[in-house]
Amino acid sequence: MSRLWELIPDPSGAQEALTRLFTEHATVYGLYVSAARIVLALLALVIVVRCLRSLLTGKPENETWCYLDVPSKGLHLPVSHWENVIGRSKNSDIQLDFPTVSRIHAALIRKEDGWQITDLNSVNGVELKGEKLASEQPVPLRFGEAFSIGGLQAVLRPLSKEEEKQSENRTQPGREIKPAFTLYLLTVFQLVMAVQLSLDAREEFTWAIPIGFGVMAVVMWAYFLILRVFKRTGFEIDFIAFFLCSIGMAVTASSEPDGIIKQLVAFIAGLLVFVALCWCLRDLEFACSLRWLMAAATIGLLVLTIVAGKTVYGARNWIYIAGVSIQPSEIAKLTFVFAGSATLDRLFAKRNIALYLLLTGICAAALAYMNDFGAVIIFFVAFLVAAYLRSGSIATVSLITAAAGFGGLIVLKFKPYIAARFATWTHAWEFMHDGGFQQTRTMSAAASGGLFGVGAGNGWLKTIPAADTDLVFGMMAEEHGHIIAICAVACLIALAIFSAKMASASRSSFFAIAACTATSMLVFQMSLNVFGSLDILPLTGVTFPFISNGGSSLISSFGLLAFVKAVDTRQNASFATRLQKSILRKTQRYAK
Repeated sequence: MSRLWELIPDPSGAQEALTRLFTEHATVYGLYVSAARIVLALLALVIVVRCLRSLLTGKPENETWCYLDVPSKGLHLPVSHWENVIGRSKNSDIQLDFPTVSRIHAALIRKEDGWQITDLNSVNGVELKGEKLASEQPVPLRFGEAFSIGGLQAVLRPLSKEEEKQSENRTQPGREIKPAFTLYLLTVFQLVMAVQLSLDAREEFTWAIPIGFGVMAVVMWAYFLILRVFKRTGFEIDFIAFFLCSIGMAVTASSEPDGIIKQLVAFIAGLLVFVALCWCLRDLEFACSLRWLMAAATIGLLVLTIVAGKTVYGARNWIYIAGVSIQPSEIAKLTFVFAGSATLDRLFAKRNIALYLLLTGICAAALAYMNDFGAVIIFFVAFLVAAYLRSGSIATVSLITAAAGFGGLIVLKFKPYIAARFATWTHAWEFMHDGGFQQTRTMSAAASGGLFGVGAGNGWLKTIPAADTDLVFGMMAEEHGHIIAICAVACLIALAIFSAKMASASRSSFFAIAACTATSMLVFQMSLNVFGSLDILPLTGVTFPFISNGGSSLISSFGLLAFVKAVDTRQNASFATRLQKSILRKTQRYAK
């Protein structure tokens, strides 16, 4: 508070006047807090409902890049992806339901310099210029060039000028929720939160609270206005992240007021990582060229932690650089997802999962050595999602899961403190002064919050160790209420649903796999945090994405969100995807 009085004439008199003001008007202050709790919950509901309604309603509209004509059968089939399976199967992107065509016959793939056709070990093969193509060997295919697939003559046709113009008239998302108004509501949400936290901290006032929320609001508006200059309209994903970060800022302000500037810096850094990664993903071939580098970076980050890491709360997963603590395993999540995503031509290559399985095994071993078993589970779940999307084989995934389960039993035998957590699981109240200490306090605090909470900064759970990280759901439910807590959970679940829905219309399997894997990480991590703190699952000590106090976790969450942004191909929705018209012109220029 002393910093405030230095800026005011006669600071002792001002402090006395302010103290008297709060004493005399304690009832008014109490009414403000009560009103603020209700207003915050209602604002949260409106913001989340507006974003989720726009994000989840409606079907994804496929982009049309060219046409595949089969003149003898009178077919004029749109090519809706950059990577297409041609075959008799109903699951094929381009279905040719004829006896001479194999179930999975060929792959039609767009590259920067034009289209390629690849025979996928079909029975009757693919012929181009009178020659039968070798299996799994891509060959350039120009527009107007005839080729044979299973004995059927086919031709690849470009879009006409009129059709190119029609492609620009697809539905532009986000307009029905008026993104500027939604951002205005989010700004009001932050203002009310900042005022409530500042009033609650009147005995130890710090300028960090209004500065933190104020700068965050300025950054959000600057980001929004810059993208609006480029006529982008899809801001639902971005606003969800901003909403969650606002709650996270309030959690930090309540538990560690001096750390709010650090969290603000992490927010800005995370947003920059988000923008940079989105820009990188605009170029699919460049992104794919980084696959091996990302795999090496994943291993390198974990090895660095083993060599230079410090043990905190039993896990050796932190390194300190110039007094700043960093958790490399959080950043490794981004590189792990990057390395595990694959284009269609990689999916049909031999051993397309083997190397990723090896990478996962190395990551699991390194994280287990650090005693970070929560991260082990998150990485493994992400691998299972990517492995299923890459192979489509439930049997393969089941076999890998069984092997992992056997490994888990071995871990329980040699890591007795892990077994102790399982012994406490669902029996927290029997060990309320020992192994169940954190869960019982979290459940009590969460239950006391009710619908609207006790008010930002007014909770008591923040006095418990790791309340603003591993137990943050309980702290959020206590101070901000069950409505806001449920809204936060719904936001991450909605991102996962959106990714799965958009995967069917994504330009490349790389984007689809990356988005689904990234959201599986976010949702599963959130589930471990929520259910672990409430004793529904064993407590694993992982953070709640975007909300838990911690820079590494926040930056990692923003990075994972970039993969969700890249799968969003709605017209003018995402700056992570180039506009269709410019890509069509480039492809057709190369094809001439």
